[in-house]
Amino acid sequence: MYAVDELKDVPALPAAFETAAAAAAADRTALECGKRVLTYRELNAAANRLARRLRSSEGVTAGSRVAIHMSRSVELYVALLAVLKLGGVVVPLNPAHPVAVRRSAAEEAQPVLTLRDVPAGLGSVTAERDVHELVAASASLPDGNLAEAVDPKSTAFILFTSGSTGRPKGVLIPHRAIARVADHNGHAVVLPDDCFLQTSPYSFAASTTEIWLSLLHGARLVVPPPQLPSLPELARLITEHGVTFLNLPCGLFNLLVDGHPEALDGVRSVIVSGDFPSPEHLSRALRAVGGAVHNAYGCTENSALTAVRALTEEDVRRQVFPVGRPLPGVGLHVLRPDLAPCDPGEVGELCLSGAGLTHGYLEQPKLTAEKFPEHAGTRLLRTGDMARLTPEGEVVLVGRTDQMVKIRGFRVELREVELAAEETGLVNRAVVRAVDAADNLRELVLFCTTATGEPTTSTRSRRTCAARRARTLIRGTTASRPPTSTPSPTSASPRTSPTRSSWRRWSGPSRSTRSWPPCCPRSRPR
Repeated sequence: MYAVDELKDVPALPAAFETAAAAAAADRTALECGKRVLTYRELNAAANRLARRLRSSEGVTAGSRVAIHMSRSVELYVALLAVLKLGGVVVPLNPAHPVAVRRSAAEEAQPVLTLRDVPAGLGSVTAERDVHELVAASASLPDGNLAEAVDPKSTAFILFTSGSTGRPKGVLIPHRAIARVADHNGHAVVLPDDCFLQTSPYSFAASTTEIWLSLLHGARLVVPPPQLPSLPELARLITEHGVTFLNLPCGLFNLLVDGHPEALDGVRSVIVSGDFPSPEHLSRALRAVGGAVHNAYGCTENSALTAVRALTEEDVRRQVFPVGRPLPGVGLHVLRPDLAPCDPGEVGELCLSGAGLTHGYLEQPKLTAEKFPEHAGTRLLRTGDMARLTPEGEVVLVGRTDQMVKIRGFRVELREVELAAEETGLVNRAVVRAVDAADNLRELVLFCTTATGEPTTSTRSRRTCAARRARTLIRGTTASRPPTSTPSPTSASPRTSPTRSSWRRWSGPSRSTRSWPPCCPRSRPR
């Protein structure tokens, strides 16, 4: 019932990269970062030298967890490859995240070493080493490939997602789950002369698509500046570097179509993911893009890229946007609560199986067993996404089973943001909703009773919450009122106020009037 073709002989990431590097012309460009350019030969040699230095001076061996706290640069990719070549486990820590988030992830993962280009502020959790000093110290070491083979089933990355309790969830991603895209990338066809742009943070699962689809196929990867580029800068990068393959969240895709559609003219393939596509923007994009626009599905627990489908004008006309069928070796199943298959058109939970599945969650066996059940002899992943099958057997997403929402491509737990707000000391109780905003995007709205009796502002709420959670989660407006006996969305009295669940059933503020519910009559976004 859940059978998929098994992928045989999928290598570990270092072997897959070395094969791609050997197959590419020796001087083919692998990385472009500002004025710095590295060929595949140079990138592979630099990674081999750094790997030998990490082994001899820092004691990194197979299974060692090594945190990487770096801005986007040439050295970032050298460091990633060096750790992987030793069989080490990469723990990405995003310098843009609050120090509390980074320290929490490090405490969970317990890395033996952190490679950084700026101080990580992790205290005594892990030893820190400056990556530039280590690269310089490795310059005289041999640059040939290491003799030791890496087990393809071993863990390559620990990527952290956010949990509703605020505790980070580390996802253990094996080598083969990512390396499968070297030879089994389905409709995500990569040509040797393709050029990718790496826009996703390397701590975010979407970056695996950009980095490894490029480097495992001998393509060129353009690395933008560490800071998030502005929309005009993004358009300029695409045009000046001749980017032909883009992987964008829906929100950024919509903005690019609105503001700089001309930048898409030379793009051969665009992958759009992270939210429901906008029919208006897709219609315009299909005319602007020089090649194909693909709707895609992926999640961290399945090592990112899972399904890809080229969209058509007929899809836009029908306003039905399938994610299509899975990549080779991956199973997509729409199942009922008892894990029986749904009939075409019947809505059920999207479950995955096959070569992309991760090992589960770091030090969370109960959650792993719950999310990765074995049924009828097949290990599944319960994604929490609701979907249905078309008569043709393609998958169409329809929503979520829980409080998780997508904001600009990021998965956000509403309860996590509520907890972050309540931890600030500014509010007593909080309810967070995702509502429609302009340009077919979504934003978060925080409803709260204040602790001091004084209203709080959106700016103050965002700034304080951002110190406790990743900044990507906190963007939107605040509607607040002091605690009174008047019914309010977060009043403690069950007799006079809505429950959290009934409050969340509210459809959201009107775009035109920006009106708010009668139980919060004086609330306004600030």
